[in-house]
Amino acid sequence: MTASRWGAGFAAVGRFVSEIEAAAANNGSLRPGYVLAGDEVFLLDRCRAAVLKAFVQPDLRDFCLSDLDLATTSIFEVLDHAQTPSLMAPFQVIFVRNVRQLYTRGAKKDEFAALDRYFRSPNPQALLLFVADFLRIPSDARRMDMDDKNRFERLTETLGQHCGMVELARVNEEDAMRWIVSRRRKPRSASSPTPRANWWTLSGRT
Repeated sequence: MTASRWGAGFAAVGRFVSEIEAAAANNGSLRPGYVLAGDEVFLLDRCRAAVLKAFVQPDLRDFCLSDLDLATTSIFEVLDHAQTPSLMAPFQVIFVRNVRQLYTRGAKKDEFAALDRYFRSPNPQALLLFVADFLRIPSDARRMDMDDKNRFERLTETLGQHCGMVELARVNEEDAMRWIVSRRRKPRSASSPTPRANWWTLSGRT
């Protein structure tokens, strides 16, 4: 997928998926962390699916995949988890939700200092994915709400200094239809949902 054919969200996810697949095949480098920025559920699902396919073996899923929530788990615990090698799996994938907890009232100096220390010497056998779904990125970035723009800039200035930024911009109707058409051209199993059902379900649109 190229930016000239697809919208910003599809293009960003296409680059992310290509980077993940290349790293899994030892044909490219993997960053120690990524920020999945935006509330487009459909694109977030595509990112998650690509990571699971590349790095999470089904029989080791319970040992190598973690979904942590900053509403109940501190960033210090998250980083300790990432830094600790797993005895049961060769690689760890850690999704971190409620990232907005890092940007609530207060300077959070200790938290960002801990992140800086970790990313200066990250565990090469762990991948951190920060789900920043507390902001909305429209398909046309020029129309981004000022509050969301400030949040995005803050993300870029902090986590973005260490992680790859993946902008999950909202998918417009034109790109949605292109995706449906492209999926229809590909063979699928009888148990797979139709592209239209898949799109509307994952997007939460009715």
